[in-house]
Amino acid sequence: SYIATGGMIPQGADSVIKIEDVLVDSAKNEIVITSPIPKGWHVRFRGGDMKSGDIVLQNGTLLTPFAVGALANLGQMAVNVVQKPRVAILTSGDELVMPFEDPKPWQIRDSNSLTISSQVSELGGVPMILGITKDNVEQAVRKIKFACDVANVVVTCGGVSVGEMDPFIAAFQEMNAEKRVHGVAIKPGKPFFFGLIKGKPIFGLPGNQASSAITFELFVRPFLKRMLRCQNPDRRIIYLPLNQPSFNSSDRDLFKQAKFFTKEQNTFAYILEKQESHLRTSLLEMDILVRHPRGISELAPDQMVECRLLNS
Repeated sequence: SYIATGGMIPQGADSVIKIEDVLVDSAKNEIVITSPIPKGWHVRFRGGDMKSGDIVLQNGTLLTPFAVGALANLGQMAVNVVQKPRVAILTSGDELVMPFEDPKPWQIRDSNSLTISSQVSELGGVPMILGITKDNVEQAVRKIKFACDVANVVVTCGGVSVGEMDPFIAAFQEMNAEKRVHGVAIKPGKPFFFGLIKGKPIFGLPGNQASSAITFELFVRPFLKRMLRCQNPDRRIIYLPLNQPSFNSSDRDLFKQAKFFTKEQNTFAYILEKQESHLRTSLLEMDILVRHPRGISELAPDQMVECRLLNS
C-alpha cells in the first residue's frame, strides 16, 4: 500500500519504506525492496511524543514559537497567561534633552530612557516613557503620581543620591514612600533606591549610564521576571578564570563589564577597559558581569570568578 508522509498505517502493516528506497515495477504492480528494513521502520506511534496525562507546558513557561506550536498540536487555542507589567520610566536632570535634539554645550541627550525601555521590552514588559523631569521636586511628585496611576511598576533614573538637586529622592520622601532600600554595597550603583508608594513598587536607579543599566539588570529585571511568573527569573551564573588581574580598593562588591575570551581552546573572562559608570561603550561589548567581592583587593589571572551571563 502507498501512504503519504504522516498518513495512517493500513491495517496489517507494521513498517514503512521510503519510495526512493524501492524499485517500482508498474507493469506488475509490484515493488522490489532493495535493503532489509526492521519492524516498525518509519512508524510514529501514538503517544510517542505526548500522551494523555503528560504535562506539556509548566506554569511560568515562556510562550516561545515552539511552545505555541505545541499548543496548536494539542488543539489548545486558548491558555491563561500573565498580564505583561506596565513599567513607567522617568528620567531627571536640567541638563537632559531628548535624543533627537541637538544638545547645547551644557546639555546631554537622554539615552537612559530608551535603554531602560529596551531592557523592559526584552524581558516581556510594556515600557511607558514619561519623559524628562526637571530638577524640581513639585514636578517630580506630579510625574510620579501619574506614573503610579498608569503603570504597575515605576522606574526612575537619576535624582536618587543625597544632593540638593536630586528631585526623585525628595519626591519619594514627600510622598511618604515606604523605603525598603536606599544605598547598596555595590559599584556601580550605590545610590539605588527601592520602595513602595501606596503599594506600587518604585525603583530609583542612578543616573550614570552604566550604573542605571547594571542596577536594572541586578534588581529590576529579576523583579519583573517574577511578576511574569517565569520559571527561571535569574540569570545563569557560571565561573570562569580571569584573563587579567582585577583590583578592588572599595568597600563594595564591584560588578565589572566583561566578555568571553578564548585562548588555546580555553574560555576566560576578559574585563573590558572602560569601567567608569558614566561610560557606555563597554556596555556594547559585554557578554557577562564579573563580580569582584569586597574585601579582596586583587584577583590574579586564572583565578575563578563569578560571571553573570547576560544572554541567558
